Amino acid sequence: MAQYPAASQVLFRAAVSILWKSAGVGTALAVLGFPVYEAWLKYCTGTLQLSHRQAFVVLLVAAHSLPYIFINGFFGACDAFGLLSHYKIGRSEAIRPDARLVRRTLFEAFINQVVTTPPTAYFLYPVFLQCGMSTLDSPVPPASRLFPAFVIAHLVNEFGFYFTHRLLHVKELYSPIHKQHHNYKGSMGIAAEYANPIEAIVSNQIPTVAGIILFGTHPLAIFVWLVLRLRQTYEVHSGYCFQNSWYSATGLAYPEETAHHDCHHSVNKGNFGSELTDWMFGTMDSFVDVGLTSGYVASMHAKATKNAGKSAPTAKKNE
Repeated sequence: MAQYPAASQVLFRAAVSILWKSAGVGTALAVLGFPVYEAWLKYCTGTLQLSHRQAFVVLLVAAHSLPYIFINGFFGACDAFGLLSHYKIGRSEAIRPDARLVRRTLFEAFINQVVTTPPTAYFLYPVFLQCGMSTLDSPVPPASRLFPAFVIAHLVNEFGFYFTHRLLHVKELYSPIHKQHHNYKGSMGIAAEYANPIEAIVSNQIPTVAGIILFGTHPLAIFVWLVLRLRQTYEVHSGYCFQNSWYSATGLAYPEETAHHDCHHSVNKGNFGSELTDWMFGTMDSFVDVGLTSGYVASMHAKATKNAGKSAPTAKKNE
């Protein structure tokens, strides 16, 4: 039986993800982006005459919708025009999402972001204040306070998602709740939020916001964290593994996480969270057996190539 990756490798990659991709980038964006945030808040409360509560709704919706549109739009364009195809994880015909599923996913995303999110954000604003969030017009905290806030947010999300997601794979909960998400056997970016409402709240939203809210922080840090979290989950679901690319060399890409979660969708066994959590709790056997990131990507490419070879003679015969 194949061996799990060494502790040094797993812990190093986890440290990069926590300290650089989440805390480092999050702190830099919050500090450097504060003047833009101040100007936008002034425009909302001054020119548009919005209350702080209404401005919070606008900013939260923007932090959700803009990454959804631009990041998933980018990956959608790559799929449509064959861009970056050498980074695309192979897709056999059996696991490619059909047009009907994609249309339904986009429709549900529209309802969620245009109809559901604004009133939810309006309701949650005073709750967040009670939990310790500072007011919208307060000064941004120093980096020494922001950095640990993003570390906590990452860890709460990482372990919160693992345990809730693993729970949803219990037989009694899988079919009525989690099966919807697994309609995507070959994942794509928009599949990240295609989930039963119960799953969306318990396994996605609560782990995402719990750490950044419960320990009290600035609203800008919440918006930045949401953007970072969405960027991660859209890329991880995209089906594009940027291993050995210049993007990966910056330490900002998620190649291992993408292959890790893509395997969860295509095999539907193990890989309930990140590499760290699955390594800690011994739930990545299938991914280890196939050869981890490189082995999985190679095996999916081989399956797609074999499938294309079988389809070609049939297509030629029908011409």
